[in-house]
Amino acid sequence: MRKALRIAAAMAAAAMLAGCLEVRQDYTLNPDGSGKVAVDLLMQEVPVNVGQADKPDPEVLAKQTVRQILDASAGVDAWADVAFSRTDGERLHFKGTAYFRDFSKWNMTIAGLLGVTFAKDEKGGMTLLVDRPPEKAKAAAAPPQKLTEAEIDRRVKAEREAFRQKRPWLESFLAKTRVEMSFRLPGTRGEVSNLQNDEGGALRFVLEGPKLLQAIDQLTADDQYLRDRVVAEAEAGQGGARRVDALNEKLFGSRAPIRARVTGDLRPLFDYEAEMKAAKEAYPKMVERLGLADVPSTPPAESGRRGPAK
Repeated sequence: MRKALRIAAAMAAAAMLAGCLEVRQDYTLNPDGSGKVAVDLLMQEVPVNVGQADKPDPEVLAKQTVRQILDASAGVDAWADVAFSRTDGERLHFKGTAYFRDFSKWNMTIAGLLGVTFAKDEKGGMTLLVDRPPEKAKAAAAPPQKLTEAEIDRRVKAEREAFRQKRPWLESFLAKTRVEMSFRLPGTRGEVSNLQNDEGGALRFVLEGPKLLQAIDQLTADDQYLRDRVVAEAEAGQGGARRVDALNEKLFGSRAPIRARVTGDLRPLFDYEAEMKAAKEAYPKMVERLGLADVPSTPPAESGRRGPAK
C-alpha cells in the first residue's frame, strides 16, 4: 500500500510543480548505459520565483521554464531538437532530446517521476525494470516483527487514515496527470511483463493519474489486501524482501513487475559519441535561435544536479 501511495505522491508532487502534467519519454538505450530520450512535455508554466507577487511576462516565463529544464536536468551531456510553445490554456509544450552517458544518473528536473533501471543481470543479459520512486535512506533498519491481531487492526486503520488524509490532495493533482514511457532496447527480447509493443517496435507503458487513484481506492477498501500487506511488511522488516502487490494487476493486468529482459548480441543501437558531439556543437546556436541565450535559470534546490556541457 505504501508503494502505491509513494507512486501517487510522486506523480502528484510533479503535477503540483508542473500543473496538469502530461509527459511522454521515448528512450533508446545502449548496453553500456548511454542513451537518449525524446521528451514531449505539457505543463503549466512554473514561475522561477514561486510565490512572487507579480507574475512575469508569459513569454519570459516560458523561456525561464525551458532554460531550467535544460540546465537543471541531471546527467545530461547535451540537448538537441529543443522546441517549445504556449498553448491556448497557457500551458507550456516542451519537446527535446537529451543525451546521457549513464542512464542511472539521468533525471529530468520536472518529469523525473519513476525509478527506471537498465543493467546487466546474473544470467548474462540485461534487464529493464520500472519500479517505485527511491526511498530516502533511514537511520536504522527495523527487524522483522510478528504482529498480534490488535496490532494488525491498528496498522490497517492507520493505512486507511493516511490515505484518507492524502486523497483530496492526490485527486486534485492527479486528475489530468499522464505519464507514458517507451523503450528501445538492444539485443533479443526475452521475458516481458506489463509492457506493450508500440507501432515502432518499442516497449511502452502508460500510467494515468485517475486510474492510479481508482486502483488505490479499491485496494484501500479491500480488508484482506490491507491485512496481507501489513503482515508481509512486518515479517519482512525494513529493507527485507517485498511482495509484488495487486497494484500492477489493477493498472496493467498482471501482478508481475514492469520489466523486460534482453539477451544475445547486445550491440549499441546508435553511435552515442557521434550524436552527442553533434548535439553539443549545435547547442549554442539552438539556444540563441530559441531566444534563451540571455535567460537565467534557477535550478531546483537539490544538490548534485548538472546541466549539459556547453
